[in-house]
Amino acid sequence: MTNDGQRSHLTEPLNPVNHKQFIDLINMLSLRNGGQLGPNNDEADEGVPSVRSISEQGELQRRFLDSFAEIMSRDKGGEHICSVALCESGDRRLDGDTKVSLFVARNNDFKNLDETFCNKLEGLLATIGASVYGELNGTPVLLCTQTRHDDMHILDISAVEEELWEDLLHYNQPRLNVYVKSLHSNLEAFKNAGSLASVPPYSTGSESLQDGNAEPTTCCDNPNIGPYSMDTHDAHMRLAQEHILELDNLLCSSNGAAQWRPLAEHTYSIRHMASLKILINSCPNVSTGRKLIQDIQLLGRFRSCLSTLVKAALRIPGFAKLSIILVQNLQRRSLSYTSPSLADVTMQHLGQALSMTTVKKFISKKWNVIKATLRFEQVQSKVSGKPLPTHAEVQLILYITRCAYSENMNREICPYIGCSRLPCFLCAAFINYFTLDGVTFRTRGSHRKIYPRWSIPDMDGLHDDMVMALDSALEDMQNLLRGELNKPIISTPHRPESPAEVTDDTDDE
Repeated sequence: MTNDGQRSHLTEPLNPVNHKQFIDLINMLSLRNGGQLGPNNDEADEGVPSVRSISEQGELQRRFLDSFAEIMSRDKGGEHICSVALCESGDRRLDGDTKVSLFVARNNDFKNLDETFCNKLEGLLATIGASVYGELNGTPVLLCTQTRHDDMHILDISAVEEELWEDLLHYNQPRLNVYVKSLHSNLEAFKNAGSLASVPPYSTGSESLQDGNAEPTTCCDNPNIGPYSMDTHDAHMRLAQEHILELDNLLCSSNGAAQWRPLAEHTYSIRHMASLKILINSCPNVSTGRKLIQDIQLLGRFRSCLSTLVKAALRIPGFAKLSIILVQNLQRRSLSYTSPSLADVTMQHLGQALSMTTVKKFISKKWNVIKATLRFEQVQSKVSGKPLPTHAEVQLILYITRCAYSENMNREICPYIGCSRLPCFLCAAFINYFTLDGVTFRTRGSHRKIYPRWSIPDMDGLHDDMVMALDSALEDMQNLLRGELNKPIISTPHRPESPAEVTDDTDDE
């Protein structure tokens, strides 16, 4: 230990025996129901109430961070998952003196392309943030204050917003291509099912709206038609068909980059239409209808992200002095040890011998002892002696807390972590249990899937308080894993990792 209270090197957050047990618990739980753990009754809607009760400013920060994380995960796949945190520094009593820093972490390393995009993004958002301020008698004032507009210089940000939109689309072209291909495929299946050939009956439409945000008696997608009802059902369905046909025309009239913008803008404009959901849900192929709605929401979310970014830059103090910091991934941990057998693990953590009864109760109702043993060996082989990744959420939190000590930062950390996807079970647990100097982070929930290749990275030069916080969090996580392991196995449906409307800008119609 050094004189300033730091440990010179931390190779194991837990002692070696406990860390091996931690890995064994993860590997065994990853076998249950395909790694999809059931809902936790102790969690109130996966942490969502904790963000519903925050202020309007805090809600905007939350939406902004999730949206920013999404635009930074430019491609599909787990290696592109991003997490983002926001820090404020300066005198928040004087909005012009506030500075905002964004810390961005991703599962895989950032490249020059990402740095170039962030430099451009930083400048554009800072320009939008600076446009909030005018000048009255030489004194900066907010444009929202009650002063005469001829006393202030107001910057027109339309050109900046246009440039920002084009840059977002260009940077995210790999993910846009995936969404467009999916939209094209599911729209063709929808048409082939005959869903555009006739208007579905009113009863089907009424029932199909139950999963939407409005009741049949209150929704109104077009004021010229009026509220949705039996009398207006046919008109609403024809309106929805027109929008579907417009999507089809956009897909057929061009390809590649020429499609991205018109498709993103059109899907954004129709993503909340109740009549569209009624029409699509009337498709005889339920899976096709569900996928088509998701495609529309995913593509429309790009424009929603743009709206949220602009709104945050205008309303959150400090964007005029914005800085974006890309977090470099820490060294991956390699763990070499003799993998125990499944029989040893069940006896150690369940206190029961490995048997058909044990397998069906705690691992899988469909497996026997031989299959469970083989699958456990396969999972163990993917971990032992190989570098283990650290997910973006954990990288981000460790970076922030480490910088808080090493740089003595005078910053206020927003405790909400923005994520491009719902965090996995282990990341959500770490976020919940890791507390340092009274700061506890939160995120938008978890899809509660558990992945065997998960770890805390190799780190050195940690302050004692951070070491203790890590040890405490991992000990709590280990107890949580034991508790989950001792629950009887139940069938749990897969929970999507990226809910299509979770960061949607719903008040910007």
